[in-house]
Amino acid sequence: MRFLLVITHAPYPPTGGSRIRQAAVLDAFGKLGSLDVCIVGDEREWRQSIPHPAVRKVLCLRRPAPATGQDGRLPGRRRLVREARWWLTGAPGALVGVAPPRRIAAADRRALRERILAWADGDYDAVWLDDTSVGWWLAGELPGPTILDLDDRPDLLLMQRRADLSATDPQRLVFSALARAYRAASRGAIARSTVVVVPSDADARRAADLLPPVRPPHLVVVPNAYPAPAYGPDSTSSTLGEHGRGSRGSDNPPGDPPTVALVGHTGYPPNLEGMRWFCADVLPHLRSRVPRVRVLLVGSGTDTIPEADLDGIEALGWVRDMRPVLAQTDVLAVPLLSATGTRLKILEAFAHCIPVVSTTVGAEGLPVVAGEHLLVSDDPESFAESCAAALSEETVRVHVVANARRLWKENFTPQAVRSAIRRAVELASGRNPCIDA
Repeated sequence: MRFLLVITHAPYPPTGGSRIRQAAVLDAFGKLGSLDVCIVGDEREWRQSIPHPAVRKVLCLRRPAPATGQDGRLPGRRRLVREARWWLTGAPGALVGVAPPRRIAAADRRALRERILAWADGDYDAVWLDDTSVGWWLAGELPGPTILDLDDRPDLLLMQRRADLSATDPQRLVFSALARAYRAASRGAIARSTVVVVPSDADARRAADLLPPVRPPHLVVVPNAYPAPAYGPDSTSSTLGEHGRGSRGSDNPPGDPPTVALVGHTGYPPNLEGMRWFCADVLPHLRSRVPRVRVLLVGSGTDTIPEADLDGIEALGWVRDMRPVLAQTDVLAVPLLSATGTRLKILEAFAHCIPVVSTTVGAEGLPVVAGEHLLVSDDPESFAESCAAALSEETVRVHVVANARRLWKENFTPQAVRSAIRRAVELASGRNPCIDA
């Protein structure tokens, strides 16, 4: 079988949630047949290689940029209205990290499609689109049945932000209008797709309102997954050498100083918002309980935010290899106040026997139970108390780490992704793919 994968990030090295998911998906498709891969992203992505034996060829294209909104062909009043509307929608669009659908010029979308069609080799058994915005531009436009990964829902993020505004705030109208625009674009992409995949059962329930009433596409859950660590309880290696304190187990005690890590690239606005909330509101309470606590901020852009200069905070920026960071981490904090999908960083911590403290929003989409698999708190003081408990109470650490690792091992390994991708391909192509397990 032959597949075309259109992705927005090179999946290697698999650091960060989107790259880890893409690496697992690419590997699952690679076990079913040969792959042509098109990367639609910025030039940094083009420098990354894809060392997978199933990949035949790779095309790198620049992601279409939002238009400026200026149009000299319109008469004065209409031009002012157009530019005002684009300015209003651009600001909330930045809050979710995705340009509004209509701000990508039709000519740019058409040029992107034509470049891919000229490069592609005939028809494919399935075309995978890994991003909501890529689906807006390309769903149903490429040679093969479309499988759309609805991993991100900017309309839901906007409505979460809208709920935080006062009832009289005029921005509520802008947020509602823009959310409707995102939702309409997503509905159009879904209607042109054969299969829509989501990362969790909760996301499947939320996606139901986007499905067309007539001939809806198949809906398949392709969970996020994290591979077995190269070291740790299931590894033959017993040490990390320069990577840290040694292999982790459920009874691994905190280090000196005890370390809390926050992971995420700041280009995704909910990550930046959560890091700032933790540093400003949670950390003072945590320091009153654990005075010597050290905080690591990990991910692209974390070394450029003002919080990086605070005492006791180390901002590492983007790291190519997460193993040294994980070896130093005693607690993973996930202080998200808005989000959709599921957090791969949580599964990464589960696999590495690191206790997790999250907000309710941060843990959404995963079949976790608060107090069993992780600790959940939503206000600054209780979040700090949970972090302190995960750092200092051995019974809490041992209990949640053992349960969390069992949950990861049973539900969120690459085998789960391979089974789900096989099902999606079968529905899209009408063929029963033979997977090389």
